[in-house]
Amino acid sequence: MGKIKKIVFKRRSLFKNDPFGIKGKYFFWRLNKHIRKNTEVRTKAIRVYANIINDIGIPRDDEAKELLRKVVKSYDDAIAELEQSVKYARMYIREDGG
Repeated sequence: MGKIKKIVFKRRSLFKNDPFGIKGKYFFWRLNKHIRKNTEVRTKAIRVYANIINDIGIPRDDEAKELLRKVVKSYDDAIAELEQSVKYARMYIREDGG
């Protein structure tokens, strides 16, 4: 009896030369997932900060005033980060053609 030939299958990547456009689809899927997660986290943070601000209301002492100052700063930072992520979407819909 002769030797049995071992068949070796080469691993081929679906991403190599990208015949089906999988790279682009995967990239946009990951990008959309990241944007959705980022937006979800920021909006939840804004909601929490707004609830804390409403709970404090008018600060009665210096401790409450300092806490309110920190919460308002965090609220503004979360709004700025959310605005930063929306900036790129606004670039694509500008009316001046750029």
